Amino acid sequence: SSAVAQERLKKGVPGAAPPTATAATGSGGGKGPQRPASASAPSREPVFREPPSVTCYICGRKFGTASISIHLPQCAKKWEQQEALKPKHERRPVPKPPEAEKAIGADAMTAEEREAYNVAAQEKFNTEGLVACPNCGRTFL
Repeated sequence: SSAVAQERLKKGVPGAAPPTATAATGSGGGKGPQRPASASAPSREPVFREPPSVTCYICGRKFGTASISIHLPQCAKKWEQQEALKPKHERRPVPKPPEAEKAIGADAMTAEEREAYNVAAQEKFNTEGLVACPNCGRTFL
């Protein structure tokens, strides 16, 4: 906010007072002696962990491990409906699922197995789910 106040001062905005020394340094106004920032305990930023997810090999989106089994049949149905709108010679079959050693689901895979599956599913989506331009090779939905 001090940068905003300085910008207002430069523009001559009425009522824009320069920031005070206590506001700029963050000291004063509190009870007891103030410690310098270097003497305070090291701050720990919260670590955000993404919930376990599985990539759909048909649409390329990520879903929770409990949701993927619901999503896959619906996604395949939507693929078939979209392809049915195309001329017969342009229709493509639903992409085949990547090989997985274990069933896809909540606790069926370890984190490493899930990551390997997600890489394979994303590759499957990129090669079978997207259509490459015959001129430049760029892929499209």
